[in-house]
Amino acid sequence: MATDIRELLAFLRITSPITLVGHDLGMLVGYSFATLYPTDVERLVLMEAPIPGTKAFQSVATTRFSESRLWHFHLHGAADSIAEMLIVGRELPYLRSFYVRLSSNPDAISLADVQRYVADYTAPGAMRAGFELYRAFEKDEGDNRRALVEKGKLQMPVLGLGGTASFFLPLADEMLSEVAENATVRPIEDCGHWIAEEQPEIFLRELRRFVRDTAGES
Repeated sequence: MATDIRELLAFLRITSPITLVGHDLGMLVGYSFATLYPTDVERLVLMEAPIPGTKAFQSVATTRFSESRLWHFHLHGAADSIAEMLIVGRELPYLRSFYVRLSSNPDAISLADVQRYVADYTAPGAMRAGFELYRAFEKDEGDNRRALVEKGKLQMPVLGLGGTASFFLPLADEMLSEVAENATVRPIEDCGHWIAEEQPEIFLRELRRFVRDTAGES
């Protein structure tokens, strides 16, 4: 998927280094892109996911902590299409449970928003494609560890954003220092997992601040 981003940049004829922002599984793709194509990234924003191959990922993916807050890692990553068999046909209540449970403000994502997401996720093969990202975690772990050994830590400025009501924030400092030389972590107050939806103005303010503060660093 990191290659898809590069192909999109080529299609759009964008040749200058970019500011890349990733949330949740998109954060993992963004991190992968930055490790593979570091000269294409001027700065990187990472939000709300543990990076496979880091100590933080191991601490949440292999302990009782993951059985409560991150239980879905195991369900979605199960072989033999178990997740598809259990969830297809029940996408709306299943997905909405995440938008409500992981939010500090359950009204931030409206029912109309959820219905829009469900319309996309009920397209043929859509849920399966999403679950395959979880099934790739083991490969991602190996790829990320190898990249860290061979290429070292990321050198561009990295900003980690985490909601104060989310599991991610306590992990962010240690995790990002493991993979990046120049990382800053900032909390988003009164916010859970869905930063852009729950606190859009604060999110944009922090993003603009990061761009301004790191201008010319890369």
